[in-house]
Amino acid sequence: DQSGTEGLEKAFQDDLRGAPGWATYFRDGAGNLHPGQEKPAEPGNDLVLTIDSYLQQVAYEKLAAGVQRLNAIDGWVLVIDVKTGDILAMANAPGYDPTYFERYPSELYRNHIISDMIEPGSTIKAITASAALEEGVRRPDTPVDCGGGRWNYLGRTISDHEGMGTVPFIDTFVHSSNVGMAKTGVALGSDRMYHWLKKFGFGVKTGIPLEGEVRGNVVPLNRWSKQTSASVAFGYEVQVTALQMAMAYAALANDGILMKPRLVREVRSPSGAVLNRYEPTQVRRVVSSETARTMRDFMRQTVERGTGKEAAVDWCVVGGKTGTAKKSDP
Repeated sequence: DQSGTEGLEKAFQDDLRGAPGWATYFRDGAGNLHPGQEKPAEPGNDLVLTIDSYLQQVAYEKLAAGVQRLNAIDGWVLVIDVKTGDILAMANAPGYDPTYFERYPSELYRNHIISDMIEPGSTIKAITASAALEEGVRRPDTPVDCGGGRWNYLGRTISDHEGMGTVPFIDTFVHSSNVGMAKTGVALGSDRMYHWLKKFGFGVKTGIPLEGEVRGNVVPLNRWSKQTSASVAFGYEVQVTALQMAMAYAALANDGILMKPRLVREVRSPSGAVLNRYEPTQVRRVVSSETARTMRDFMRQTVERGTGKEAAVDWCVVGGKTGTAKKSDP
């Protein structure tokens, strides 16, 4: 029906659609047709995307294979140029063939990366650690008592997958201690934890030009309980999108500067003339260069000697953070 229903085709349908043509004919008494007036159809404009078609293909194929191997419900992948915010690949699996979309259930059309809110679990610890370093609450070598993997806080027991005693702050990140990060969240306090969540871009839409983006959920500060600063510090009582989390990590890789995700570089006319150009956009500086550099070291060590060893490859330096969140299962 010449109307986009999903994705970029919906967001940019006014650019892409063009205009239909028309023609009139006359028939004489002998039944012969004679051309009258006509107006040629006008083709729509073209979008030049940031997507790298090769990376997109590889991302989807590897993701689909991983989802099948692990018998997962679904999986998501984002590849981002951290300097520009360019989305180089964005894949959901299982997927569908848009040429024959009617053969697939409608839930497969969903772009989970922008439309699903998740409790991030331990991936939020990069934000907690960044905030603690920026506020001077922790240094990499600050000793933190992880209580052997258990801490009773206000009648609630917070536990770790790996019991540790008193360790340097960096190790609470590298070995993903919930206790160590919860204590860090309490040391920061509600006001500062809330401030840093918002500064990293949680609770607001990123502005990516796709229909269906949600803003996540950062509970207003006046509704935080005495437990919230501890819970948020290791990824609960807050909901984020995969895109928000990826852009926050990209900011740490980009020397502390948060970028707006860019998916469309240009709109071009059918003749190739550039009608609109979308430049990379800085949102704000979220942390100092020093803190960003320290956090990159935290993430590198997580892969080298911590919970992320399976992410190591032999051809480049990898940094990251593991995250497993408890899910309600009715």
